[in-house]
This record gives sequence, C-alpha cells and structure tokens, in this order.
Amino acid sequence: MNDGNEKWIKTGIALVDEQHREYFRRLNALLDKIEKAELGELDFKKYLDYFRSYAVVHFDTEELLMRISSFPGLEEHVKAHAHFRENIERMSDDLSLSNDIPRIAGELKFFVFGWLEEHINSYDLKMTGFLKEKVEAGNLLPP
Repeated sequence: MNDGNEKWIKTGIALVDEQHREYFRRLNALLDKIEKAELGELDFKKYLDYFRSYAVVHFDTEELLMRISSFPGLEEHVKAHAHFRENIERMSDDLSLSNDIPRIAGELKFFVFGWLEEHINSYDLKMTGFLKEKVEAGNLLPP
C-alpha cells in the first residue's frame, strides 16, 4: 500500500481521513519490515497492539459520527467493525500460542488489505456521503 492508493482512502471527512492516513502509514511500515525480514516478535506485537487501539479510537469516532447524524446504516457498519476487531484479536491470540510470525504476518497483510479496501469503499464512503449531505443541508455541524 502506498500513497498512490490514497484516492480510495479519502472520504472527505478530515478526521476520518487523517485516521486512515495514520493507519496506512503504520501498515506500510509493517509491510516494509515483513519484506525486509526485519520483523521480530516484539515489533509484531507492537503493531498488533496499534491495530487493536486503532480499532477502538477510529471505530468509536466513526460510530459517534453515525449516531449523532442518525445514519441509517449504523448497525451494519458496527458489525463490520466488530469483524475487524475479532480478527485482530484472533491473530493476536494465535501469535501468543504459536509464535509463528511469518504465517500470522502474512494472514494480517491479506486480511487488512482486503478488509480495508472493502470497508472504505462499501461502508465509509456511504457514511461520509451521508454526513456531507447533512452538513450541506445545515442539519449537522461539520465533523
């Protein structure tokens, strides 16, 4: 993932876009370490911890925006967030049990790319489109 793919990361909501940029910055750093075979157990655990905390902060941000705007797709969006959290937790548990960094790192890479592209394109762009309409109609202050 590189900045050339930023066009599908941008939602037009500054706070959400900044969180996405930071996420991809960290993801790129992780992938760089994987490609250079420089990923140790402690580094990998730190990345998993980051993805876990990101899920809390970023998803809470999105879910709050959806609640205050009465977004009709909230329930489905929250389920997608739960799916991400569950998979990150499972990979973290797998690492604790097996310490198989190459396998779990590969699984994380595959999961995160697929999930994020689908999530941003299918969920976040709908949410942010709805939010922008509310702001333009004067029914919501800009996030």
